[in-house]
Order: sequence, then structure tokens, then C-alpha cells
Amino acid sequence: MAEITDKDSKLLTCKMKLAFKDVYKLDFSKLIWLDGSLWRLNKISDFNVTKTETVNVELIKVINRIY
Repeated sequence: MAEITDKDSKLLTCKMKLAFKDVYKLDFSKLIWLDGSLWRLNKISDFNVTKTETVNVELIKVINRIY
């Protein structure tokens, strides 16, 4: 909750190519290292199980790892 309400919070929306096995092994508690910053997975939308194509992914920047 602190990451959402903080004045320095950032939300990144991007497109990623995910296969079924990527989503099957997905863990929302693990952090993602992207471009020199830590991000937390918030949402995946438009995922199709039958096709490997790009999906919309929403990430929230990790501000503080200790609360």
C-alpha cells in the first residue's frame, strides 16, 4: 500500500511477450529487475492461453523493501 500512496510512486505499463509456461510459473511476490530499478508485478491483461503474443503488463516501482 505504501508504494501506491507514496509521492514518489511510479506505475509502468508495457507490452511483454509471454508464453503459457511463463504465466504458469508466475509469482506476484517476486520482484523484477528492469532498467536499474526494482518493480513489482501488479497486473497482466489480454493474455490468451492458445497464442504466444504480447500482453499488457502493469508494474509498480519498489520504493522501500523494508516497511
